[in-house]
Amino acid sequence: MVVAHTAVMQEVAINGPMESRIPSSTGSWRAEGRCGDMEDAESACRLDRHEPADPERSARFEALFAATAHLVIVTDPSGLILDLNPAAERRLGYRREELAGRATPVLFHDRHELAAEAARLSSELGEAVAPDFAVFTALPRRGKPYRREWTFIRKDGSHLPLWLEVTALHGRDGALLGYAGLSSDSGTHQERERAAADAQAALRAREEAERANLSKSKFLAAASHDLRQPLQSALLFAAALAPGLTDPRARRTAANLEMSLEALRALLDRLLDISKLDAGAVQPRTADFPIATLLEELNTTYAPRAAAKGLGWRVNGAPVLVHSDPGLLARILRNLVENALTYTLDGGVELLCAVEEKDLTITVRDSGIGIPEDKLDEIFQEFTQLGNPERDRNQGLGLGLAIVQRLSRLVGHPVRVRSRFGVGSDFSVTVPLAAPSGATPCDNLEAPAPDGGAAGNGRLVLLVEDDALVRAGLVAMVRQWGYRTMDAGSWEEADAALRRSGRTPDAVIADYRLRDGVTGVSVLRALVDLYDTPVRALLLTGETGALPQAEARSIGCPVLYKPISPALLQAALGDLFQPGVRSE
Repeated sequence: MVVAHTAVMQEVAINGPMESRIPSSTGSWRAEGRCGDMEDAESACRLDRHEPADPERSARFEALFAATAHLVIVTDPSGLILDLNPAAERRLGYRREELAGRATPVLFHDRHELAAEAARLSSELGEAVAPDFAVFTALPRRGKPYRREWTFIRKDGSHLPLWLEVTALHGRDGALLGYAGLSSDSGTHQERERAAADAQAALRAREEAERANLSKSKFLAAASHDLRQPLQSALLFAAALAPGLTDPRARRTAANLEMSLEALRALLDRLLDISKLDAGAVQPRTADFPIATLLEELNTTYAPRAAAKGLGWRVNGAPVLVHSDPGLLARILRNLVENALTYTLDGGVELLCAVEEKDLTITVRDSGIGIPEDKLDEIFQEFTQLGNPERDRNQGLGLGLAIVQRLSRLVGHPVRVRSRFGVGSDFSVTVPLAAPSGATPCDNLEAPAPDGGAAGNGRLVLLVEDDALVRAGLVAMVRQWGYRTMDAGSWEEADAALRRSGRTPDAVIADYRLRDGVTGVSVLRALVDLYDTPVRALLLTGETGALPQAEARSIGCPVLYKPISPALLQAALGDLFQPGVRSE
């Protein structure tokens, strides 16, 4: 079978009688070369444009096209069949009129074979090949030959094993016109056995690669907490070291150390997020909640960052409840907002809500650099960053949108992107609405005046962390910010220390996962019971699942993910003492 692919069907004609069937408005196309046998087919069918047809050559070509025992099929670039020879009609059981301009060769190929070949080519080429007509063209459009045995499915449902060769068709100007596929009866038994062995080897290699990738993802997902802990300690100690240095050279070295650790933290965060998602370690926990709550959290986090860059910032909410996983939806929106802030140099970023019949569409709009149309599919691939060939880490890691895509599939919230290069981009997430239950409207939230975080002023902070090294780093850092500290490795230690001191902590920083199945949330609940009053608190966690976020939300406590930068921790701690902030 020949699969030929032509750019514009109305402009393609193979000389001779075919020319009248597929006329050209600007001239005619002719076949240059020979199409006499399988060997000749590799060099045949190069179409030349804007040349008058040679009647003698056209007649020879048409006679060969009709007389050859090989199956010949010609398509346009999208795979739409333009013509097929009598041998193809006889062997496949279809009339030309049933296929030309109506179908692609996928019609008579086994979908399981297409899927297996797509997987093999994806692995070989290092990019996704769809299990459709792209399977036949992935190599020819790269200038490489494509040959293999296929099981053709006749119109009556019977199977026909044939050897297929696919050739790309180009005009004299180099433009792609289509593809030509030439099929013949399969070769010797040894050739079939060799092809089967190659296919089995490729399948085994693919399965082994998939197992190795899944094993890696599961390991990273399970080990995420242990991987984050030592990095958290290093970040805290590095930040505590710098203020005590007087030598300028030592201070520069300490600053470089902090920057390197921050880059490592950011990379580890994103890699662990992707590993957990790929390993299936994150499962949605859906609930009905007011979108206003989530938008307020995003406003608190990102309004100061937008102001620091000199960008406008606006949040336009909606008085509705949505049905989603609060933690996973928050992560989707955080990644989109961070991406917008990264690529916007002038103008601003907006969070906009639009209520439709059964859904809420949340759009993150920016006036950034925009995305070229031919790059829209690439931006969701790992480590893809437009306009950053030097891999400047100040522009991020190129993982945020890859995480967004995985999360959106996990929770079933479609993400759409519209962009104009040089103008800006809209990333929209569609979330199902829940039945209204008195949600409070979220009006436009203007950016608060950033104050760089409140000073400690001698306030007492209780630190509950079971990892001694991380706890020591927290103590050193928090004291440096002007707070007094009381630290404990468990609730029992914290309770005993508080009762001995007779003091009530002004704020609490607790790790989520403590020993013996105790969580930081249970510690905070116990403190509320002990003092019979709300407690200002931050919850730290190295886990990326939805459970810590859901439990913390139930008591109104912010969650910070390890390894957290000292600057962000200082700002979050200072925010607890801002007017209007409450804890439960």
